[in-house]
Amino acid sequence: MRIAEPAKRRALARAGEGCDPQTECEQESVKLSLENLLTFPWIAERVAQGQLTLTGSIFDIRSGVLALLHADGSFAPVDTRVNPR
Repeated sequence: MRIAEPAKRRALARAGEGCDPQTECEQESVKLSLENLLTFPWIAERVAQGQLTLTGSIFDIRSGVLALLHADGSFAPVDTRVNPR
């Protein structure tokens, strides 16, 4: 669990901003995982060449909501509504 320590620190740094520390830590762990993937040269190379895209997401099992990580670092729920015709 030592590898997740930076995510924990980043989440706790925002604890006074009215954020839920657990949710923040979960989100920061996803971001940290993506950062770690980019330390592998063969992954970083393919990302740089546009051959591979890394996407972060979180699934909240309690609510059934899937949220995707956006370029600005925020997570937003995926719109799963079906468009009836």
